[in-house]
Amino acid sequence: MERARITVFDTTLRDGEQSPGCSMNVHEKLRMAHQLDRLGVDVIEAGFPIASEGDFQAVKGIGAAVRRPIIAGLARACVNYGLYYLHQKVAVGPGGVFGREFDIVAERPG
Repeated sequence: MERARITVFDTTLRDGEQSPGCSMNVHEKLRMAHQLDRLGVDVIEAGFPIASEGDFQAVKGIGAAVRRPIIAGLARACVNYGLYYLHQKVAVGPGGVFGREFDIVAERPG
């Protein structure tokens, strides 16, 4: 009998930051991402890159520095302002952060 595998998807760096007094800068998010990696988290939702330049830099920096877990970014299902932005600006996309979801939702604008 094959054992089930549980995938841990952590949203601390995006959703957890919504709590009053829990805002983090890029350096703090990077430190937290390394700790989540050490804990064995499988997927880290690093932020909402289109929300601000700080979130954009955090997701990009975490994606470059933290190699074992999958690094994800929240994106609106609107190609011009969501998935396409992440794919082009943060340099993530099919087979990386989004995989199949990117293929289903995104069409190149223009």
